[in-house]
Amino acid sequence: MKAVIYRQTHSLENSLSERLLQVKDMDVVVKEADDERVAMKEILSVHPDLLFYVCSSVKQQDLRNIQDVKQRLPYCAVIVVGDQASFPELVQLLRLHIFDYLLAPFYTREVDALLQRARHWVEDSKRQQHYHAWLYQKFAENHDSIQLSSLQSWLSGKMEHEQMAKEAHYFNLDLQTPYLFMIIKPMKWTSWQADGWEFELAYFAVKNVAHELLSPCGGHLIFKDGGEHFIVMASLTEVPNAHETVSMIKNHLKSCISPHLAISYAITEDTLSEVPILYPKMTEELKQAESITPVVQNVKGYIDEHYNETLRLNTIAGRMRMSSAYLSGLIKRELGMSFIEYVTKVRIEMAIHYMSDPTCKIYEVAGRVGFQSQHYFSTSFKKFTGVSPSQYLGKRAASTARSTALS
Repeated sequence: MKAVIYRQTHSLENSLSERLLQVKDMDVVVKEADDERVAMKEILSVHPDLLFYVCSSVKQQDLRNIQDVKQRLPYCAVIVVGDQASFPELVQLLRLHIFDYLLAPFYTREVDALLQRARHWVEDSKRQQHYHAWLYQKFAENHDSIQLSSLQSWLSGKMEHEQMAKEAHYFNLDLQTPYLFMIIKPMKWTSWQADGWEFELAYFAVKNVAHELLSPCGGHLIFKDGGEHFIVMASLTEVPNAHETVSMIKNHLKSCISPHLAISYAITEDTLSEVPILYPKMTEELKQAESITPVVQNVKGYIDEHYNETLRLNTIAGRMRMSSAYLSGLIKRELGMSFIEYVTKVRIEMAIHYMSDPTCKIYEVAGRVGFQSQHYFSTSFKKFTGVSPSQYLGKRAASTARSTALS
C-alpha cells in the first residue's frame, strides 16, 4: 500500500512518519511543500492509496489541492493532519469527502486505528472499482442480448412500463413520441419456416431492409420477440406521413424478401405504453392470418395498399384468373366478411388515422381514403364506429382538452 505525506510543517509530521515507516507492506513517500505545484503533481503521479496532508491550518489553497486529489484519485483516502481547525474549515473538508482529520497531539494507538480503518476503506473501494469495471465490460460484451431480454420482457408484460421507462435511454427509445410498431411473421407454409437457419436468414434480410428504409426516421429498433415474430419499432417524429412510410416498408419487404410475410402494424399516438397492450392483439391477428390462403392474402394485401383507389371484385378476380363468385366466397369464408365490407373496414381505419390531424376536413378525409361522396363516407363511418365523423372528432377534441388540462 502506498502512502504519501505532504508536509507544510515538520513539527506535526515527524512522529507520524516514524509510525508509518514501522508498518509492514507500507511504502511511504514524503513530499515537501517548497514548490506546491510541483509537489501536488508528483503526488498525483504516484497514485497513493493514502495521502496525509499535513498543515498547521487549512487555507483555501489547501482545500483546492484536496479537491483536485479527490477528483483525480477518488479511491485515495485523504487524511488531513493539523494542530488546529475551525468549524467552517471542518465543514468544507467534510464536503470534500476526506477520509478523516487528525489533530495534534495524537498517539500511536490513534494512528494505528486510523490506518486500519483507512486500509479497509481503500481495499473495499478498489474491490468496488474492479467490480464496476467488470460489470461495465460484461455489459459492453453482452449489450445486444441484455437489450433483447429487456425488450422481450417488456413486450410479454413481465416488465412494468415504469421500469422500461427507466431503461429506455439505454436503447435510444423516447417513450414520449409517436412510434411505428410493426410485427412481421414469415408464413408457416413458406420455405422460410422450414428450418431454423432459414428463419435466421429471413430475420437477417428483414433487419437489413428495414434498417436501410428507417435510417432517415431517426431512432429505430429491429429484434426478435423470442418466438416466431420480428419486431420493428421506429420513431415517427421526423416522418411526415406515417402510413405512407409503412406502405413503403411493407412493399420493399415483400418484393425484396418474400411476398409471404404476414405484417401487422400500429402507430402509437402518445407513448410507447400502448405497445405491450397492442402486442398480444397483433400477434393473435397474425396467427389467424396463417389460416388464410395465399390467394386471399394477396387480395387482402392489394386492398391494404390501394384502399384509396376504385376497387372492384371482378377486376381483382380477373387479375387472379378466377371467377368473381369463387373469389367472393373465398374472401367471405376466410376473412369473415365480404369483399366490400373488408374494403370499407380498411378505409374507415385509415380515415380515423387521418382525422387525427385537426386541420383535415371531413370531406378531404373521405376523398383521401377512396369514398366518392362525403355522405356515403359518413354513413359508412357511423355503421363501422357507431358515431358520425363529426361526433367522433368532437369526442376526440374533448379528450385531448382533458389530457392537456391534466398535464
